[in-house]
Amino acid sequence: MLEVLFRDVPQDTPHDCVRDVEAVFDEIDFEITPLVSKIVQLIEKGTILDRFSFLDRFGYKQNIENMSTGCKAALSVLRSDQWIDLVECNRQARNVIFSLCSGHVVVDTPSSSLVDYSDGKRLDICVEGHIFHTIDELNEYINWGRLMDACSR
Repeated sequence: MLEVLFRDVPQDTPHDCVRDVEAVFDEIDFEITPLVSKIVQLIEKGTILDRFSFLDRFGYKQNIENMSTGCKAALSVLRSDQWIDLVECNRQARNVIFSLCSGHVVVDTPSSSLVDYSDGKRLDICVEGHIFHTIDELNEYINWGRLMDACSR
């Protein structure tokens, strides 16, 4: 399950929320799985080779440290028990994280609809006590459901 805290909700950000994605990424270990490969392909437009290197979008072998912060964030969300702040992630990375990752994230409320990279797989995304099983359901809630919740208070 992906647990999401939107930053604009009047609630406490978890004390252990990590803003330094690079530091978390340096501490995690991950295996090269089809999911990891897909994340790297979607965010970097590259190919993961091993734990230490990947081919970038131009076909050049790069050290894993040269990966974008968004890709490092996605891999960290998968492997860390901590709340990860996605403040440094671009829209593409956030879309991939919402579609493919499980873990804990803090993020600004999306200003436009999320793009679905789940390939139709059932998702479990928890936002404000609601569970969503598709990106379309989550988009509907972000666009209309939160407004309805606020009006009913």
